[in-house]
Amino acid sequence: MYDNYLSPFPRRFRLLIDETRVSQQEIADHVGVTRQAIAQWKDGKTNPDVYSFVKIAEFFKVPYEYLLGETDSKVRENMKLADELKLSDEAINRLLEWATAEKENKSDVPRSEVLSDLLSSDDFEKFIDCVRKYIAEYLGHRFYEDDLKNDEMEFHRLYPLEPTPYELDQHARTIGHRIIEAKDFSDLFRHQAIEILGWLLESMPEDYYIAYHLTDDKDSKEKE
Repeated sequence: MYDNYLSPFPRRFRLLIDETRVSQQEIADHVGVTRQAIAQWKDGKTNPDVYSFVKIAEFFKVPYEYLLGETDSKVRENMKLADELKLSDEAINRLLEWATAEKENKSDVPRSEVLSDLLSSDDFEKFIDCVRKYIAEYLGHRFYEDDLKNDEMEFHRLYPLEPTPYELDQHARTIGHRIIEAKDFSDLFRHQAIEILGWLLESMPEDYYIAYHLTDDKDSKEKE
């Protein structure tokens, strides 16, 4: 593997080719180079010149900052939000779609308003923390299982004959078995996350009723 194979440009270049499923010849025709040049850029053997670099960004309709690895956004208009809030282009586009749709239909509680209230809730922050811990512990459980498989092979190598209780205990201490397995922790965080969502769902309708009721009262008094 070439030293630059995992550098930002060739890595992003390969990703865009895979996502769009375009041929190297199509890119070469647009940029004005040979297919072999595209293959070399893709593998990190060589780098395109400035003109070719701009043509590549133009071909894939992405900002050049994305190709350089300076942003994760493929949409120039989204770059500031994507970089500051760490939101994906898909998430930003979804929010924009909601905002546009809600300007046309005001009969329902706006989804963007519900999302705003969720994000500002302390309970929602607890929910996100539980989700993060759930994911981390789940990964820990999977990695732990992989380690156990490797440890089992190592155990049979160390103790080809039937191990004594002392040897079993020593081996368990050596590989550092957890008292509570990661899977049990991940189940705990999953249940906590579901419980917190339940609290939010129970409280939000009443909060909206109070907010809208106060708004109606205020409007009535202003008309009087």
